[in-house]
Amino acid sequence: GSGVPRYGRAMFSMIAWLQIAGVLLAGPALTLGAVSGERRRGTLGILTLAGFGPASIVFGKCAARLAATLLVLVTTVPIALFVFAYGGTSPEEAVAVYATCACAAAWSCALGMLLSVLFEEGTAAMVVALTAVALVCGLPLAVARGVGGASASTWSGPLAVIHNVLELGLLADGPGALRSAWVAS
Repeated sequence: GSGVPRYGRAMFSMIAWLQIAGVLLAGPALTLGAVSGERRRGTLGILTLAGFGPASIVFGKCAARLAATLLVLVTTVPIALFVFAYGGTSPEEAVAVYATCACAAAWSCALGMLLSVLFEEGTAAMVVALTAVALVCGLPLAVARGVGGASASTWSGPLAVIHNVLELGLLADGPGALRSAWVAS
């Protein structure tokens, strides 16, 4: 029936919003204790004695946590493929959503690593991380929606890209429109 693609689009939209929320929360959660935990256990000195410099310790730990975060994202691919059977979503839109989620995962893991270096206490670091995620991602969305129904092109960040792809249908015109979704956000 004609309503089936609409349901497919709605399901894909729900998956996309859950993915972006998941990676924005999982990144800091997985990385917050990386360096501060080593410092607390007294094993940070052992790593430096083993020949690892500060940059290699931070980048190595961040890469490992990012890989775990991206693995969580990859586990949703079969669900997204199932949704394609309903229609209403193009492969270009899926690529845009997954690329945005991967970038958001990298940003949130980097944020978590920064806070892991700066804070010794995990609870304080988590509060700062959640506040930063809310300010960077949620505040522009709330302000744009609250200012007379402003369009998504007036705000930026990963949520804007997801919004532009899903709700505005900027990729409905085909592969050439993929760049438009990124530029519009």
